[in-house]
Amino acid sequence: MSTHNSPKVSIVIPIYNGEKYLCQAIDSALAQTYENTEVIVVDDGSTDSSAALIAKYGDKIRFFQKPNGGVASALNLGITQMRGDYFSWLSHDDVYRPDKIQIQMDELQRLEDKNTVIYSSYDVINAKGDLVFPMDLAKFIPIEKRNVPLYALLRSLIHGCTLLIPAVYFRTIGYFDEALRHTQDYDFFFKLMRVAPIHFCNHSVVLSRLHPEQNSRQQEITAPRIKECDHLWSMFLSDLTDAEMMRMEKTPYLLLRRVGLHLSKTEYAGAADFAKRLADRRLTETKISVVMPFFDNLKMILLAIDAVLAQTHANLELILINDGAVINPDPILAKVAANPRLKYYVQPNAGYHAALAAGAHKATGRYIIYSDVNSPLPPDALETHLRCKEDDILQANPHC
Repeated sequence: MSTHNSPKVSIVIPIYNGEKYLCQAIDSALAQTYENTEVIVVDDGSTDSSAALIAKYGDKIRFFQKPNGGVASALNLGITQMRGDYFSWLSHDDVYRPDKIQIQMDELQRLEDKNTVIYSSYDVINAKGDLVFPMDLAKFIPIEKRNVPLYALLRSLIHGCTLLIPAVYFRTIGYFDEALRHTQDYDFFFKLMRVAPIHFCNHSVVLSRLHPEQNSRQQEITAPRIKECDHLWSMFLSDLTDAEMMRMEKTPYLLLRRVGLHLSKTEYAGAADFAKRLADRRLTETKISVVMPFFDNLKMILLAIDAVLAQTHANLELILINDGAVINPDPILAKVAANPRLKYYVQPNAGYHAALAAGAHKATGRYIIYSDVNSPLPPDALETHLRCKEDDILQANPHC
C-alpha cells in the first residue's frame, strides 16, 4: 500500500488528437478534492497540438508519449507507470466532478474488502458542457442487483470512467487487450468482474461528453465496430457459467432472454440472435416432472403415458403413482422398463390428491405438471407451459 496515510489513486488519461477538450479533462483530474492522487497523461501519437498543450502542465502531471496504437495501448502504458494503489480512467473528452475520487474512496473505506471495484452513475453533456441527460443507474438496476458482478455490465450500464479499480487486478488478470480497437473496455471489465467484488456508489461522478467528432469517427468504423461488438457479446454469453447466470437471474434462460432483449435494442443483431438461440437451447435443457396418478382404466393410462412420451419437449420425467390400482400393471411396467424417463411408485389407495402430493415429493425437475389419465396431454403441452412460465417470470420483473 501507499506510504501516505491514505491510498494513492492514479488517474490515467489517454489522449489522441484531443486538443479541443483535453485541458478540461486534465484540469478536472488535478482539481480532485482527494489529495493523494497522481495524474498520468499518455499521448497516443497525436497529430494535432495535444502534446504542446499537455507539456504546459509541467510537473503537475506525469506525461508519456508513444506512437499511435489505440486507446488500449495508451491505457496499458499508463497502468505500467502507475504508483497508485487504485486506478481511475479519464477519457480526454470527459470531465471528473471535483469529488469523484473522494466520494469513491470514502465509499471504499466503508467496505470490508478494499479490493472491491467501485462504479457509479454519470451525467451526459454536449460539446459545450451543457447537461443532455443524467444517467442515474439507480433507476435502471434493482437494489438487490447493484452489487452483483456482471449485472450492470451485461446491460451496458457501466461507464469505464466511473470505475475505481484496485491495482492488484492488473497483476492477476492482465491489461486491456490491444488487439481490440472498439471493445477493449468491456472485454477487460468482463474479466475483472468475474473475479472481483463490485459495489455501486450512488453518486454521479463523471460528465460524459457527446460531441460531433465522436459521431463522424463512428460513421467511418461502423461495420468493424459492430462486428467486434457482436463477437464480444457472443463470447460473453458463451463463457458465462450457470452459477454466474443464476447470480443475476433465477435461471440461465432468463438471463439469456434479458440480455437478448437488451441487445435487440442495439445495433448488435448478430449477438441478439445468438442470445435468443442460447435461450431456446436452455429451454430444451430444462427438466419437467410430469406426475400421473392412476387407479383404473388401463387403456387410458397407456394412452396418457404415450402422450407424455410424445411431447415436443423431451427433457422430462414421468412419475407414475399407482394409487392402489385395481388393474394388471404389467403393460405399464413394460413401458417403465423400456424407458428411463418413466419412474413407477406404488402406494395404498389414498386418493387422487394424496397421490399427486406423493409424486410431487419425488419430482426432480425444475417444474411439475400434473397429468390426468383421462385427458392425455397434447404434443406441445410441456413446451407451451414451460415457455409461458419462464416468460411470465420475465414480464413480472422487466428490468433489461
